[in-house]
Amino acid sequence: SLRRIDISRNNIVTFYTDMKLPNLLELICNDNRLAEFTSSILNCPSLRVILAWNNRMTTISLPICSLPKLQRLELQHNLISSVPDQVGSLNTLIYLELSSNHLYTMPTAMYQMTSLQSIAFENNRLDAYLGPVAKQGVSIFLKYMESCFHVEMTETIHLGEHGLETFPIHLCQQTSVTDLSLLNNSIPKIPNEISWLKNLSKLNLRKNKLKTLPESLSKC
Repeated sequence: SLRRIDISRNNIVTFYTDMKLPNLLELICNDNRLAEFTSSILNCPSLRVILAWNNRMTTISLPICSLPKLQRLELQHNLISSVPDQVGSLNTLIYLELSSNHLYTMPTAMYQMTSLQSIAFENNRLDAYLGPVAKQGVSIFLKYMESCFHVEMTETIHLGEHGLETFPIHLCQQTSVTDLSLLNNSIPKIPNEISWLKNLSKLNLRKNKLKTLPESLSKC
Protein backbone atom coordinates (compact mmCIF):
# COMPACT_ATOMS: atom_id res chain seq x y z
CA SER A 1 0.00 0.00 0.00
CA LEU A 2 2.99 2.32 -0.59
CA ARG A 3 1.65 5.76 -1.51
CA ARG A 4 4.67 8.08 -1.44
CA ILE A 5 8.34 7.61 -2.38
CA ASP A 6 11.03 10.27 -1.94
CA ILE A 7 14.41 9.43 -3.52
CA SER A 8 15.71 12.99 -3.76
CA ARG A 9 19.42 13.85 -3.50
CA ASN A 10 20.87 10.60 -4.74
CA ASN A 11 22.74 9.69 -7.95
CA ILE A 12 19.92 8.04 -9.85
CA VAL A 13 20.30 8.22 -13.64
CA THR A 14 17.24 6.30 -14.87
CA PHE A 15 14.00 5.58 -13.06
CA TYR A 16 13.38 1.88 -13.47
CA THR A 17 11.52 -0.57 -11.27
CA ASP A 18 10.15 -4.07 -11.73
CA MET A 19 7.91 -3.56 -8.74
CA LYS A 20 4.19 -3.16 -9.22
CA LEU A 21 3.16 -0.09 -7.24
CA PRO A 22 -0.55 0.25 -7.99
CA ASN A 23 -1.23 2.53 -5.00
CA LEU A 24 1.70 4.94 -5.40
CA LEU A 25 0.40 8.52 -5.56
CA GLU A 26 3.55 10.64 -5.23
CA LEU A 27 7.04 10.16 -6.64
CA ILE A 28 9.67 12.69 -5.55
CA CYS A 29 13.11 12.43 -7.14
CA ASN A 30 14.58 15.93 -7.05
CA ASP A 31 18.33 16.57 -7.24
CA ASN A 32 19.48 13.41 -8.97
CA ARG A 33 21.01 12.76 -12.39
CA LEU A 34 17.83 11.48 -14.01
CA ALA A 35 17.84 11.54 -17.79
CA GLU A 36 14.59 9.67 -18.38
CA PHE A 37 11.67 7.73 -17.01
CA THR A 38 11.40 4.31 -18.64
CA SER A 39 8.14 2.53 -19.37
CA SER A 40 8.38 0.98 -15.90
CA ILE A 41 6.75 4.17 -14.62
CA LEU A 42 3.54 2.61 -15.96
CA ASN A 43 3.81 0.14 -13.08
CA CYS A 44 2.53 3.09 -11.03
CA PRO A 45 -0.84 3.74 -12.73
CA SER A 46 -2.26 5.74 -9.80
CA LEU A 47 0.48 8.38 -9.77
CA ARG A 48 -0.92 11.86 -9.15
CA VAL A 49 2.34 13.75 -8.54
CA ILE A 50 5.85 13.60 -10.04
CA LEU A 51 8.47 16.03 -8.75
CA ALA A 52 11.80 15.78 -10.58
CA TRP A 53 13.53 19.15 -10.19
CA ASN A 54 17.19 19.64 -10.94
CA ASN A 55 17.95 16.57 -13.02
CA ARG A 56 19.30 16.00 -16.55
CA MET A 57 16.20 15.35 -18.61
CA THR A 58 16.17 16.78 -22.14
CA THR A 59 12.49 16.06 -22.81
CA ILE A 60 9.37 14.78 -21.08
CA SER A 61 9.69 11.01 -21.29
CA LEU A 62 6.90 9.50 -23.38
CA PRO A 63 5.79 6.98 -20.69
CA ILE A 64 4.88 9.92 -18.44
CA CYS A 65 2.38 11.03 -21.08
CA SER A 66 0.52 7.73 -20.64
CA LEU A 67 -0.11 8.06 -16.90
CA PRO A 68 -3.92 8.18 -16.67
CA LYS A 69 -4.28 10.03 -13.35
CA LEU A 70 -1.31 12.41 -13.26
CA GLN A 71 -2.27 15.83 -11.87
CA ARG A 72 1.01 17.56 -11.03
CA LEU A 73 4.28 17.43 -12.99
CA GLU A 74 7.25 19.53 -11.90
CA LEU A 75 10.39 19.38 -14.06
CA GLN A 76 12.01 22.74 -13.44
CA HIS A 77 15.80 23.12 -13.59
CA ASN A 78 16.44 20.36 -16.11
CA LEU A 79 17.85 20.46 -19.65
CA ILE A 80 14.52 20.12 -21.46
CA SER A 81 14.67 21.54 -24.98
CA SER A 82 11.53 19.93 -26.40
CA VAL A 83 8.17 18.62 -25.26
CA PRO A 84 6.51 15.78 -27.21
CA ASP A 85 3.09 16.18 -28.80
CA GLN A 86 1.91 13.30 -26.64
CA VAL A 87 1.83 15.64 -23.64
CA GLY A 88 -1.60 16.62 -24.92
CA SER A 89 -2.81 13.22 -23.72
CA LEU A 90 -2.38 14.30 -20.09
CA ASN A 91 -5.99 15.38 -19.81
CA THR A 92 -6.00 15.02 -16.00
CA LEU A 93 -2.95 17.26 -15.49
CA ILE A 94 -3.71 20.37 -13.43
CA TYR A 95 -0.26 21.85 -12.79
CA LEU A 96 2.76 21.83 -15.13
CA GLU A 97 6.08 23.37 -14.09
CA LEU A 98 8.83 23.66 -16.73
CA SER A 99 10.71 26.77 -15.58
CA SER A 100 14.47 27.09 -16.05
CA ASN A 101 14.93 24.70 -18.94
CA HIS A 102 16.07 25.15 -22.56
CA LEU A 103 12.66 25.30 -24.25
CA TYR A 104 12.28 27.26 -27.45
CA THR A 105 8.69 26.34 -28.24
CA MET A 106 5.80 24.24 -26.94
CA PRO A 107 3.66 21.67 -28.80
CA THR A 108 0.36 23.03 -30.01
CA ALA A 109 -1.26 19.73 -28.98
CA MET A 110 -1.26 21.14 -25.44
CA TYR A 111 -4.65 22.66 -26.20
CA GLN A 112 -6.11 19.20 -25.47
CA MET A 113 -5.06 19.43 -21.81
CA THR A 114 -8.51 20.44 -20.68
CA SER A 115 -7.86 20.08 -16.92
CA LEU A 116 -4.80 22.33 -16.91
CA GLN A 117 -5.12 25.22 -14.44
CA SER A 118 -1.53 26.39 -14.06
CA ILE A 119 1.55 26.35 -16.29
CA ALA A 120 4.95 27.88 -15.62
CA PHE A 121 7.90 28.10 -17.98
CA GLU A 122 9.82 31.19 -16.95
CA ASN A 123 13.54 31.32 -17.76
CA ASN A 124 13.34 29.50 -21.06
CA ARG A 125 14.24 30.68 -24.55
CA LEU A 126 10.55 30.96 -25.42
CA ASP A 127 9.72 33.57 -22.77
CA ALA A 128 9.64 36.39 -25.32
CA TYR A 129 7.22 34.46 -27.55
CA LEU A 130 4.78 32.50 -25.43
CA GLY A 131 5.46 34.12 -22.07
CA PRO A 132 3.16 37.12 -22.59
CA VAL A 133 0.34 34.82 -23.67
CA ALA A 134 0.73 32.42 -20.74
CA LYS A 135 0.77 35.30 -18.25
CA GLN A 136 -2.76 36.17 -19.29
CA GLY A 137 -4.08 32.88 -17.98
CA VAL A 138 -4.23 29.23 -18.91
CA SER A 139 -7.52 29.52 -20.81
CA ILE A 140 -6.11 32.18 -23.15
CA PHE A 141 -2.90 30.18 -23.57
CA LEU A 142 -4.81 27.02 -24.51
CA LYS A 143 -7.03 28.89 -26.98
CA TYR A 144 -3.92 30.32 -28.57
CA MET A 145 -2.30 26.88 -28.84
CA GLU A 146 -5.47 25.47 -30.39
CA SER A 147 -5.42 28.15 -33.06
CA CYS A 148 -1.78 27.35 -33.81
CA PHE A 149 -2.58 23.63 -33.91
CA HIS A 150 -5.01 24.16 -36.77
CA VAL A 151 -2.78 26.49 -38.77
CA GLU A 152 -1.05 23.67 -40.66
CA MET A 153 -4.36 22.68 -42.22
CA THR A 154 -6.10 26.02 -42.54
CA GLU A 155 -3.19 28.50 -42.75
CA THR A 156 -5.44 30.67 -40.58
CA ILE A 157 -5.07 32.01 -37.04
CA HIS A 158 -8.07 33.74 -35.47
CA LEU A 159 -7.42 35.13 -32.00
CA GLY A 160 -10.16 37.72 -31.84
CA GLU A 161 -11.55 38.67 -28.41
CA HIS A 162 -8.85 36.74 -26.53
CA GLY A 163 -7.94 39.56 -24.14
CA LEU A 164 -4.40 39.81 -25.51
CA GLU A 165 -2.45 42.75 -24.11
CA THR A 166 0.62 42.19 -26.26
CA PHE A 167 1.30 40.77 -29.69
CA PRO A 168 2.45 37.14 -29.22
CA ILE A 169 5.67 37.20 -31.25
CA HIS A 170 5.55 33.42 -31.42
CA LEU A 171 2.89 33.85 -34.11
CA CYS A 172 5.55 35.18 -36.43
CA GLN A 173 7.15 31.74 -36.54
CA GLN A 174 4.02 30.33 -38.19
CA THR A 175 5.32 31.29 -41.62
CA SER A 176 2.60 29.39 -43.52
CA VAL A 177 -0.11 31.73 -42.21
CA THR A 178 -2.11 33.56 -44.86
CA ASP A 179 -4.94 34.90 -42.67
CA LEU A 180 -4.25 36.43 -39.24
CA SER A 181 -6.99 37.99 -37.11
CA LEU A 182 -6.35 39.67 -33.76
CA LEU A 183 -9.44 41.85 -33.67
CA ASN A 184 -10.91 43.22 -30.46
CA ASN A 185 -7.92 42.76 -28.15
CA SER A 186 -5.76 45.33 -26.35
CA ILE A 187 -2.55 45.09 -28.39
CA PRO A 188 -0.62 48.41 -28.38
CA LYS A 189 2.17 47.54 -30.83
CA ILE A 190 2.97 45.24 -33.75
CA PRO A 191 6.53 43.86 -33.69
CA ASN A 192 8.92 44.11 -36.62
CA GLU A 193 9.04 40.31 -36.70
CA ILE A 194 5.69 40.34 -38.48
CA SER A 195 7.77 40.61 -41.65
CA TRP A 196 8.55 36.90 -41.23
CA LEU A 197 5.00 36.12 -42.38
CA LYS A 198 5.85 36.15 -46.07
CA ASN A 199 2.61 34.43 -47.09
CA LEU A 200 0.30 36.73 -45.17
CA SER A 201 -2.51 38.10 -47.34
CA LYS A 202 -5.17 39.03 -44.72
CA LEU A 203 -4.51 40.89 -41.47
CA ASN A 204 -7.29 42.03 -39.13
CA LEU A 205 -6.26 44.34 -36.27
CA ARG A 206 -9.56 46.11 -35.63
CA LYS A 207 -10.39 47.32 -32.12
CA ASN A 208 -6.95 47.25 -30.54
CA LYS A 209 -4.80 50.02 -29.02
CA LEU A 210 -2.45 50.62 -31.92
CA LYS A 211 -0.96 54.06 -32.54
CA THR A 212 1.17 53.15 -35.52
CA LEU A 213 2.25 50.25 -37.74
CA PRO A 214 5.82 49.00 -38.26
CA GLU A 215 7.50 49.65 -41.60
CA SER A 216 8.39 45.96 -41.70
CA LEU A 217 4.74 45.23 -42.49
CA SER A 218 5.50 46.17 -46.09
CA LYS A 219 7.73 43.08 -46.34
CA CYS A 220 4.89 40.62 -45.78
